[in-house]
Amino acid sequence: TGYEEAAAQGLMAGINAARHLQKAPGLILGRDRAYIGVLIDDLITKGVGGEPYRIFTSRAEHRLLLREDNADTRLSPLGEEIGLLDAEAAFHVKQRNTEAEKTQARLRGHKVPACAETNALLRAHGIPTIRQGMSARDLLRRPGVDWELLEALGFPRPEDTRMAASTLLDVRYEGYVARQQALVDRMAGLEATRLPDDLDFSAVHGLSSEVREKLHAVRPRTLGQASRIPGVTPAAIGIIGVHLRRATGR
Repeated sequence: TGYEEAAAQGLMAGINAARHLQKAPGLILGRDRAYIGVLIDDLITKGVGGEPYRIFTSRAEHRLLLREDNADTRLSPLGEEIGLLDAEAAFHVKQRNTEAEKTQARLRGHKVPACAETNALLRAHGIPTIRQGMSARDLLRRPGVDWELLEALGFPRPEDTRMAASTLLDVRYEGYVARQQALVDRMAGLEATRLPDDLDFSAVHGLSSEVREKLHAVRPRTLGQASRIPGVTPAAIGIIGVHLRRATGR
């Protein structure tokens, strides 16, 4: 509807107004940490355009990291740090995270034997049989295997259904999540490279007039943000990076 986007901006404005009064650093959420970060970065680097901005999951390149089920895990530590999350709520999140870690450890340690009974259960659920024993965690990664089947195979189902659902997703998409996190880590260098507030892009040799115009209009704060401006090419980012290294002597 658009109200959510307005509320998100109002929340960030309120947080940073309070932090300004406290003389604390401003809070910036990255695109890999929250959809609010995607929204604000899009509005700054791409503008509103002819249509009202709507935050869709398709706008985020790190959707596996920004899942609904892990929002509390992602943001609760930050909420506690800046004083928006009370001690009781923070305790419950930490408790659920601890239980999730214990469940993961039990899944790794629980061995499912490759016996006739196991394979009979697998066949009954339309799942390929196994020739050798494996951990409950590895079995859970197979399509069609769920907590109900694991329970029938002797692994106790977690009581916290919300945590169980989140753990199931973590196990099944582990490889994809790892690759996405690796991409975030590779981008961290660009995101950490600050651009001077007074950087004159017209003095950066090798940039086209169009790129200079876009950079002057947006005034990106980091190389990472500059790389997301429509029309600013990877070659242009490389040129700016070289210019910064020459200017700083690094």
